[in-house]
This record gives sequence, structure tokens and C-alpha cells, in this order.
Amino acid sequence: GSRRVQLTTTQGVDVSPRVTRDGRYIVYSSDRDGAARVWRMGLDGSGPMRLTSDVIGRLRVHLSPDGRWVYYSDTQGEPRRVAIEGGAPEPLLSADAAARMAEPLPGGYHEAMPSPDGRWVAGHYSGPQGERIVIFPSGGGALQRLETMPISAQWTGDSRGFIYTDTRAGVSNLARRLLQAPADAAAPVTRFTSEQIFNFAISPDFTRAAVVRGRLNSDVVLVSTVEK
Repeated sequence: GSRRVQLTTTQGVDVSPRVTRDGRYIVYSSDRDGAARVWRMGLDGSGPMRLTSDVIGRLRVHLSPDGRWVYYSDTQGEPRRVAIEGGAPEPLLSADAAARMAEPLPGGYHEAMPSPDGRWVAGHYSGPQGERIVIFPSGGGALQRLETMPISAQWTGDSRGFIYTDTRAGVSNLARRLLQAPADAAAPVTRFTSEQIFNFAISPDFTRAAVVRGRLNSDVVLVSTVEK
């Protein structure tokens, strides 16, 4: 667009911006004070505020559907959440919810992402095929491992499935798959015939998607040694 505004000017790396649904805040991770932590600022970049003293182990953060909580993982890999207004962080699962879990969360579980209706929580774990998605009821219950779902997955607006990047023969598209559908029953969302998708985001009303696309080009270099 034509009205780009720089929102951060401090030293360090500011990544993983998430806008609250009420449009009041942008939540992001930043290492501006020497280590990566969760920060919040106004939509215009004003009033930056550090939300956690915890150093975060993964840079991506997520918001609860009501915008009241920010989800993150600490350096020990424990999923936690902190209120959007700040305060003491707390575990992802309450004691009651943890007691109702059918099994512990997989080792290395991280990047908790609640569904839009708040009933489910998705996250990443390391499976036989690499990092994949696992979901469970927010109040505790049985885990569901999605062995073929890539970690680019984001919830659909109705919380019934995921939209994710599907790359075949070097061409990326967005695809949609329902939770109860078999792995090969994904429906195409885009029909690009060239280039790869590097990132995407879904609009708050789940009617549009912003997509970053392009090509990766590299040169082949021959290096030889000459013995004297």
C-alpha cells in the first residue's frame, strides 16, 4: 500500500506481530533489551510495553480469541500465557485441565495456537516426519496428532480445520483440510501455477488471505584447489 508507517525504531529484532481483534494492540516478540521477550504496542506503534520477564524460547506468539491472553513458550519449552494488560504469566493448562488430559503434551510442545471458538488448542511437536501439529481440547482431554499437517497451518474461521501451505513440484498453494477429513481430502484455496509461498496471514473475519510469494534463486559455484 501507499501509507506504510514504521512502527519500531529500537535496536534488536522485532518479529511475529499479531493484532488484537479490537484493533487496540500489536503483540510481538523482541530482543531489544538483550533477550527475546513478549512486547505490546499500540496500533500506531505508541506505548511499547514489555509483557514478560520470561525469555521466550520460540519467537512466534499467538493471541486468544478474545484478545485477553498472549500465548508463548519459555526457554524450557513450557507453553505459557500472559494477560494482554501484563502481569504474572501462568501455565497454558490450568491444574483442572491438566488433570483431565488423557496423556501429557508431547515433549517439546510449543507455539500454542487457540482455535477461534476457544474450544481447541493447536501446537507443534516433533514427530517421525519432523515438526507437526497436535491439538487438544482447551479444557483437557485426548490429544489428536496430525501427522501430515505442516506447521504453516492456521485455524479456519469455524475452528473445524486448518489452512496451510501445500508445495508440490516447487509450486505453493494454500489448502484447507477439516479435522475429521483424511489427509488426502484437502481442498485448494488458491490455484497458483508458479512460485513458492513463504508466509501467509488470514484476515480477522477469515474472508481474505495475505500471501508472500516469490522464487528462491541461487548460483552454482565451482571451487577448485591448486596444489603447489
